[in-house]
Amino acid sequence: MKRISRCWMMMTTNNFSRTFLSLITLLLLFNFLYSEDNLLDVDVVDKVKSSILSTDGHSFKVVWTYEYDGDIWTGEGSMKVLGQDYLKLNLDYQQILIKHDTLFTRYEETNQVVADWFDRTDPANFFSILLGEMPGFTLDKVDILTERQIVVTLRAETMVGFDTLRMIVDRETWLPVSMSAVAGEDIRVDVQIKEAAPLTNPLELTNEKLTGSEFIDLRE
Repeated sequence: MKRISRCWMMMTTNNFSRTFLSLITLLLLFNFLYSEDNLLDVDVVDKVKSSILSTDGHSFKVVWTYEYDGDIWTGEGSMKVLGQDYLKLNLDYQQILIKHDTLFTRYEETNQVVADWFDRTDPANFFSILLGEMPGFTLDKVDILTERQIVVTLRAETMVGFDTLRMIVDRETWLPVSMSAVAGEDIRVDVQIKEAAPLTNPLELTNEKLTGSEFIDLRE
């Protein structure tokens, strides 16, 4: 009986040792895979772009803040994105609709709709960052914020447009939780994403139109 007990104890001890070593190995592997240095080797920016620009589309609840020369506009609303060609931002003070190469803006105060060309390579346009290739930026650093979130910082490659772009990214969905773009001391765009969900009706977005009492076409 004692011999059986000793054998059982030895088996239990060996199993515990193997389990403990396995856990240590997994922890070391996890720390390597998700260390800040290794995250820089992963194409984080491409993962974020692929998630935002999914052909299935996303619907977001957002808080959008725009600061220019000391004036600040803040509004809660919704944003829908479908691939690279369609975006609809609906705020209290403004509506934005992007369809292919045209950007429509509806101003609530004047009830005007303005149409202009949309250049997705323009580093000075925040919507070009959202729908384009994040033009004019290079990856600067990646910091671990929590077990699930990382902070991605991009720096401008040229003197044109925004100086920095900072995103807090959910590492499971690779969607931004927040985005902040800064140009000098006078211009700042902050976007807080409160909720993200699949786009339920893509056709509604592709057929969307903005209407107002006056239509101004700057493309002519």
